[in-house]
Amino acid sequence: MLPDPVLDPRRAESLFQELQRYAPHYVPELNLSDEQGAGPALMRIFAFLAETVLVRLGQAPHKHFVAFLARLGISLLPP
Repeated sequence: MLPDPVLDPRRAESLFQELQRYAPHYVPELNLSDEQGAGPALMRIFAFLAETVLVRLGQAPHKHFVAFLARLGISLLPP
């Protein structure tokens, strides 16, 4: 079977860096100078959750293919 396509290769750290780059333009009052502050903590949580969503979206084509095979009456062999 073909490997699942990579829809978005970004991971949590690169998403966090992108958030840090764009945050001053959207939320100028956000204090990013303190690494232990609430702003960076929320951004890290968001980046982690966004990575989880991106990984799950990457698995969708395989699930659709399996559902297509099931619709045709073809079942997968157990591993």
